[in-house]
Amino acid sequence: NDRRAMLAFALPLRRRVPPAWLTLCALAMLLGISSRLRVRPEAVTLVLIPLTFHLVESVRLGGPCRRLWWIVPVMLLWANLHGLFILGLGLLWGGFAGAAIDRLLGRRALAGGLLTGEALVPAVAATLACLLTPWPIETVLHPLLLLTRISGQAYYYSYGVSELQPTFQALGAFPEAIVLTAAVALALAMNLRRVPAAHFLYAAAFVLLALSALRNVALAAPVLAWLLAVHGGELAGRAVRAAPRLRFARVPLNVAAVLLAAAAVPAIATGWWYRALRSERMFGAGLEPYRFPVALARFLAALPDEGDILCANFGDASTFVALTYPARKVWMDGRLEVHSEKRFIE
Repeated sequence: NDRRAMLAFALPLRRRVPPAWLTLCALAMLLGISSRLRVRPEAVTLVLIPLTFHLVESVRLGGPCRRLWWIVPVMLLWANLHGLFILGLGLLWGGFAGAAIDRLLGRRALAGGLLTGEALVPAVAATLACLLTPWPIETVLHPLLLLTRISGQAYYYSYGVSELQPTFQALGAFPEAIVLTAAVALALAMNLRRVPAAHFLYAAAFVLLALSALRNVALAAPVLAWLLAVHGGELAGRAVRAAPRLRFARVPLNVAAVLLAAAAVPAIATGWWYRALRSERMFGAGLEPYRFPVALARFLAALPDEGDILCANFGDASTFVALTYPARKVWMDGRLEVHSEKRFIE
């Protein structure tokens, strides 16, 4: 999933953002989503957020409106795979809202081609595609259900599931998110006249989303990294035009970016690294002994007794799948959905 997320993020920007800067922003995004890269339903969301962002942005920049028709199958897939498909609709209609604001402010060039009937039709079709599920009513209501669980009103959810606790109560645990947010705010401020209103809306909405619950911090990373790549890249381009001598720094910067990306591989892909080297060393996020039950999974894989595995921690399923499947079936914790609200409170 990390490779898919990186490709969805970097490929559309490769001709718009300087390579070294794009590499740095992609790594920042990868660091931001690293806590959610295990086998989880939201894996698809982390890939489709940058993909949807790119489709909307490409039309705003003057691309053909027919590109928005690609959002129809994207939303159809998204609505049938994960409850956070609402984020895709937010990116889509946030682009239209931002274009309307830019037009009202007399900044028609920044509105692009979004405020046209040719663009509106696929946007409406993509929205209606979210109803094409086996349970259309439940699908529409599900984002509202998720909102009640992170609102703080239902205290037993945030008490019983740590990732639903408000982020502002533990900001110190996310230094990388704080740095990324501050960098985006600085880039937007320095590039103020060239920033579309939609980009301010996206930044504000996803920062608020990240502050609402611990689990949402990773969801903001693709959007914030995308904004940093684009507007930071524009600032870098203006700096080079103002001081042509800076062009000579491109080669060493690109080399440094490649080396930095290569150094990140062992930390990100430790599952592959471990199998390839057959090493007993524990290092990197993927094999932290206090966060991932590697030893327990190996014990259960070697145990001759029959039985399947039900993970008490939702995110641990990836470890058990990797080390015990297919010898044992692995059931991911349904948690709140398995039990009634009354039972969960008990």
